[in-house]
Amino acid sequence: MASLSRSGVVAVMTGGVCAVLTWAFASRGGLDHVAAQMWVPMGTAALALTAWGQLAVARVWLALTGRMPWRIMTFLDEAHRRGVLRQSGAHYEFRHLHMQQRLASAAEVSQADSRTTVPTA
Repeated sequence: MASLSRSGVVAVMTGGVCAVLTWAFASRGGLDHVAAQMWVPMGTAALALTAWGQLAVARVWLALTGRMPWRIMTFLDEAHRRGVLRQSGAHYEFRHLHMQQRLASAAEVSQADSRTTVPTA
């Protein structure tokens, strides 16, 4: 189910990019307009279907919603330099198990809060 909602977000964002780019190129006439109508939707759809495109959409979405910093590698390097994270091969790990458990439990609580809705009168 979560995969379906992520796919929906990718589709909506891709459609939005298509609409903006097509509108931007629509002011021109001739072959540029035809190329925009044909290649902009196809190119953005191809981008959304690749792993790199999905990563780019996810990074932008998470940064816009405040769940991840815009410069994630700078953030991770700073946390590693300060001793909060340790680098194990190609990935980072929390140095302290208690901190990892605390952040995971806070994320679970916030997800549970966002799922509950309060009826309005």
